[in-house]
Formats: sequence, structure tokens, C-alpha cells
Amino acid sequence: MAKSIITSDGKSVDVSRLEREINEDLALYRRHTAEDGMKKKAIHTSKDYDEFRNFVSAAQLKPTSGRDVSNLLTGAAGSLPQGSRNFSFRNKCDGPGIIGGYDGSIQRRIDEVHYQDGQQGASRKFGKKSRDNNSLVLKNNNHLPSKSSREAYDFLREWKQHCTNSERTLDFLTRIKPRNNIFSEPDPKREFVLPAEETCKRHFSTDVDCEILCDIIDALYLLSQMTNLPGNDIISDHHEEGSSPGRHPSLDNIESTGMYAMKFIDEWLRSLAQCGRFGLSVSFLSSAQITKLKDILNVVKRSTAEVGENAAGYVEQYEKVLR
Repeated sequence: MAKSIITSDGKSVDVSRLEREINEDLALYRRHTAEDGMKKKAIHTSKDYDEFRNFVSAAQLKPTSGRDVSNLLTGAAGSLPQGSRNFSFRNKCDGPGIIGGYDGSIQRRIDEVHYQDGQQGASRKFGKKSRDNNSLVLKNNNHLPSKSSREAYDFLREWKQHCTNSERTLDFLTRIKPRNNIFSEPDPKREFVLPAEETCKRHFSTDVDCEILCDIIDALYLLSQMTNLPGNDIISDHHEEGSSPGRHPSLDNIESTGMYAMKFIDEWLRSLAQCGRFGLSVSFLSSAQITKLKDILNVVKRSTAEVGENAAGYVEQYEKVLR
């Protein structure tokens, strides 16, 4: 039990103890402010997700290996030239756009191209010194952020920005690419911005984040419930121009690709089953999420022969993981 700053006689205050407690509280406040400020600054100054993770790890005072400390000081791919780190902080994008099109990420890539052009111009002006450690021109682009790391970081940021509930996640997954020519005849079939197989191979080949998996399950569960309603009607928070009255816009988007709802669910379930460490990600699901996933699988098994028969392989894989 903590001692009171009031003395035992109840008539005076233990000033030294009061001062010590105030100093302790101020120290905790300064530490929290410093950690919080470092995390926020790291969002704008880190060149990729790996370096951001190192900054946050240090801010939270977690133990780091010597390699992590080295990466924190020099960057995972070597130190960046002065002035090339803070593009996303200096530039802002108007509107969310598509993958990677926000918070200055497009401008950052443009600036990187300009930097490379400037290096090439310098090499032509001053000449190259091949096989010389003091070369004026860098022979590779190791000083620039990794494209794959940057793309993955942009993808995760946009996902967390848009996928705040099951309906918005479904909207996000069923977005359609714009037509190449707005004056041409409508395309017979449109394409998804995030086709299931390509998205899983590109972003989840190593592993799929448990939170993202939960978001996808919620969206597919919502879509599976639509298929059980008369006319596929469902109450929606919004209604897009051009969609049929009473129908969720995602259904119109799916059908514009020549697909139908159950086939869309089938493709996502099949693709997710091929993700790296899929069984491990499923093991972190809550009981409510597992129940939803089982309900989705039951809907798939009861669906048309085209989906139901072809789904037998991955459905067995899901059932094995869910045991």
C-alpha cells in the first residue's frame, strides 16, 4: 500500500515525498511524450516499413539486436542522401486514389526518379571512375528504398485507412478499374483493382496479417449473407449512381466483371488458402471469426455445382486448420 503524503498526525504534508512523486509523474509524462513524438515522426521520416518498425521498437524500449541497432542508425539498405527521406511529410496527395496514391507516395517516387536523373547528369559532367572506391557516381540504387517494402507499406496504410468495417472492406475488395477510354463503348467485362489471386500472391505470399484476414472474413461473410436474401438485397449505408435500387453496390461491381457473388467468395477463399503461414494466421482468429468462416464454408459447399465441386480441395484444407 502506497504511503500518503499526509503525515501521521494529519496536520502537515510530507513535502519531500510530494516532490518526489511529482518528479516521478513528470518523468513518466516526458517519457510518454518522447516515445509518442518519436513514433509520429517515424511515420514521416522512415524510408520503408522495416525502418519504421525499428524506430517504433526503440521508442517502446523493446530489446533490439545489434543488427537492428545498425539498421536503425544507417537504414536497412544503407543511409539515404540528404533531403531524400521526408517526401511524404513535405507533400500531400489530394484524395485517397488507388494503391499507393496518397500522402505524397506518388510524389516521393517522382522525386526519387529526379534524384537518379541528377546522379546520371553528374556522372556525364564529371566522368565516371570505374572500379574506384572514390567514384563520383553510385553504381547501384541501394541507397533508395526497396520497391517491394515501400509497396507493402503503402498497401497496409491504405487498407487500414479504408477497411474500418465489413461493408467498407467489401467495397474496397470489389473496386473496379476505370475504363481506359471514357469515350469508348462500355467494356464487356471490367477488372477488379484487387483481384484475389494476384493480391494474395503480391502482398500475402510470406504471411497474411491476422487483422487483414479478419477484415476479409467479415467482408466475405457479409457477401455470403447477401446471397441468401431475396434478390440479393441488403440495406447499405450508401447507394452509388448506376447501381440497381435496393442492391448493394458491390454486387453490381462483381457482376460487371462477369462474375457472381459466390464465385467471388470462392476465389478469395481459394487464394487465401495459398498464403504463407495461413494456418498460423487462422489460429489467431477469435471464436466469432472462426464461426463466421465456418458459415462461409457451409454456404460455399451448398452453392452451385461449379463452385461446390471445385471448392472441395481448399474446403478440406480450411476444415483441417479449424479443427
